Amino acid sequence: MGKVGCVLVLAVTACGGHASSGGKNGTGDEGDSGAPPACIADGTVAAPGSPASGSVVGAELRAALCAGGGTAFVEITPGALSVPSQTVFILDPTTNGDPRTRFNIQLPKQALSGGLVALLGMSGPAPGTYSSDSGCGSLGLCVTLPLPANLVCTGSDACSPGCALQGPVSGPTCQPFMPQVCYGSSAARDCVGGTDVPRGSWSLTLTSVDAYAQEANAPLEKLVAHGTLTAELLNDDGDSAQLAVAF
Repeated sequence: MGKVGCVLVLAVTACGGHASSGGKNGTGDEGDSGAPPACIADGTVAAPGSPASGSVVGAELRAALCAGGGTAFVEITPGALSVPSQTVFILDPTTNGDPRTRFNIQLPKQALSGGLVALLGMSGPAPGTYSSDSGCGSLGLCVTLPLPANLVCTGSDACSPGCALQGPVSGPTCQPFMPQVCYGSSAARDCVGGTDVPRGSWSLTLTSVDAYAQEANAPLEKLVAHGTLTAELLNDDGDSAQLAVAF
């Protein structure tokens, strides 16, 4: 997946994609345009999360995050010797319901699944606009494609393209791994004391941030948040897609 999109992992299954061929990266009809149709996830969003929905639209990537297919909240992390306490916005998956109802992927047409994650820094637990220009963090979206029909993996060293060493530490063997097309956006800082290569852009606007009654001895303080997230996501080939999420 690369650096972006690896902070968290959100596995969501395409509902409506089907096998196709042609187009760069096997995306199918390059002439398709317009936003994906609205969809509703069948799971529930647990408090203090707010149900998220939205779309991502590009020449080679088009998908909808179905209403309630994601959950958004603000979290205040505990401080440590090397990293002070921070306020971060998190976009995460719903944890129940049928994963196939969370995400609708139209392009690439043969996509099997997709993933959308975000961890973005804020200056404090308050409404306002936060951006990649002055903030920290990243977001990423990856789409998983089918294994090539002619892929063969053999041996236990120097695996061929499309294969990687997997299995027990005592005897890993070359096995296929699912190909992915990934898009992401990141600020110059990663919110954990490190630096990153700025990529694309993101803007987070919070219209409200409200306290939530935590359980006793809860390790992290979480808050209810509402607002919007927009981003320009880029892949390694320089292709871009526009993301818009409301929560």
